[in-house]
Amino acid sequence: MNLSDAIEAGARLHPMGKRNYTSRANGEIRTCAFGAAYEAATGELVPPEGMDHGEVGRTLRRRLGLDYSIHEVLIPYPEDYTVNATDGERVDEMWWVISTLNDVGGYTREQIAAYLRTLGY
Repeated sequence: MNLSDAIEAGARLHPMGKRNYTSRANGEIRTCAFGAAYEAATGELVPPEGMDHGEVGRTLRRRLGLDYSIHEVLIPYPEDYTVNATDGERVDEMWWVISTLNDVGGYTREQIAAYLRTLGY
């Protein structure tokens, strides 16, 4: 399973969340793109007390058999996304791009997965 497949599979399990891997709203579990991928890859939610970003990345790499680190590989932001950085940089760490699209970019987890698929992830 690649990362985009894991995000899509996990997205089918719970509604979308933002800013936390796993959260609750109105008694309902919600997951962000990485929380969805983590659950699809491990069969478990990221613990409610949270988890270090590096550990989530290492777990995804190990469980999905990724040959890259989400914290090291650089990917572009989608062309239709306006980058709000002072330097206007269009490329960033995969982890940061996905988190930004999920939390403030207005992208659904399915749209993020589709975008990653166009990049081969």
